[in-house]
Amino acid sequence: MGELEKAEEYCLMLIRDTPDDSSSMVRYYSNLSMFYNEQMEYDEALYWGEKALQICQDDTLMLGRILCNIGLSHVQKKNTIEAIKYLSKAVNILEGLRHDHSGLVSAYLNLSIAYQAQENYSKSEEYLYRIINFIRNSPSINYSSLAMTYSELGNLYYYQNKYDAALEYMFKCLNIQQRILPSKHKNLANSYTRLGSIYFSQSKYTEAYDSCQKALEIIDLSSKDPHIAPLMYILGECYLKRDNVSEAIACFDKAINAPTNSLFCDQESFVRVCATCGGLYVKRREWEKALNCCLKAIPVALVCNHSQLAMLYMISANLYSLINDFKSAARYYELALDIAYQTLPADHTNIKLIKEQQSSFMFVAERVV
Repeated sequence: MGELEKAEEYCLMLIRDTPDDSSSMVRYYSNLSMFYNEQMEYDEALYWGEKALQICQDDTLMLGRILCNIGLSHVQKKNTIEAIKYLSKAVNILEGLRHDHSGLVSAYLNLSIAYQAQENYSKSEEYLYRIINFIRNSPSINYSSLAMTYSELGNLYYYQNKYDAALEYMFKCLNIQQRILPSKHKNLANSYTRLGSIYFSQSKYTEAYDSCQKALEIIDLSSKDPHIAPLMYILGECYLKRDNVSEAIACFDKAINAPTNSLFCDQESFVRVCATCGGLYVKRREWEKALNCCLKAIPVALVCNHSQLAMLYMISANLYSLINDFKSAARYYELALDIAYQTLPADHTNIKLIKEQQSSFMFVAERVV
């Protein structure tokens, strides 16, 4: 049993052996909520956080931390409205206490992330600068929190296409991390990956590739690190720019199959990398591998109501036809048309294209069968 499993078992044992009316129970529940958040098991974290909230009474500091834990779980589950509700309550409590520095910084940070997810960039920026001002006015500077805040500012500016500002803050983050972290720390890998993304968006492909290689030297590809997928995606795109298709496909495959539940910061990115990888397999006439990429993309595209969902079904139908699975091909053409009719104007070119592909398929299938 590993150390994390031992910690989990110990907390559960304390809960089993403690009377329900004990004042310690709220702390045990809260600790489990925090533990499961760290393990990226957000449903479990919510379960224990809500149990803690139900029995928390007079401990104001504990209440602030519980609300912060619940808010973090909702942030990670993309429940931004719920996240903002809980985190705002946490901030109102923790700002009045002032001595819980880490809790307040965490609440500010996660509020910023939630507002960023809503594309409310000014609010997101506001909370990040609150963290910076708070840290600078503290008796001792928490450089770890400062680096993290610079990183999030870089990320925020990146999503607004303000690439020069994004680079400025990512380098501020990196400069601190290089001073305070071991040379192989995973946070350094994350910073190099983000630098790679920014450089790639600026069409600086050599710099992007070099940054990704630095990240690759650090990151453990067999771990559950959520930064594996973005790293392999950007590195794959860099290889494509070098016309190295084999290496690009290898990277995209690793991104798609990365062992974590949070592959990308958004679902559309996952659909995009699946589509890109599938397209490369099509060019190599590897139909089954291309189909596998499409089939992985479709469930995610359904969840996020992706604009290219109908086309994913059509491409899957084409690929089923190419491997002589005509029954599946027919079903996927019907699904493609159903979704296209629901989401597109009647005269849209994609509807016409799907009908043409379906008609060609039926012509071939009748002769083969």
